[in-house]
Amino acid sequence: MLHQIEVRKTNARAYSELVHMFWLGVGAFGVSFVLWNIDNIFCTNLRALRAVLPAPLGPLFQLHAYWHIGTALG
Repeated sequence: MLHQIEVRKTNARAYSELVHMFWLGVGAFGVSFVLWNIDNIFCTNLRALRAVLPAPLGPLFQLHAYWHIGTALG
């Protein structure tokens, strides 16, 4: 706790950026978690949708992949 106060006093900009990065990571993880659950719930619907879409658009609906990207960023 004391170290946080010292960092905040000596390098306010770096501390602010650190807090911003933390919340960005939490947000990335949260959004990816929601997308992964949507993929789990609507898996059969998403597969059917990918079957009728043109091939280049199919990967956009691989929501489980966004889970891996979001957790890597988070």
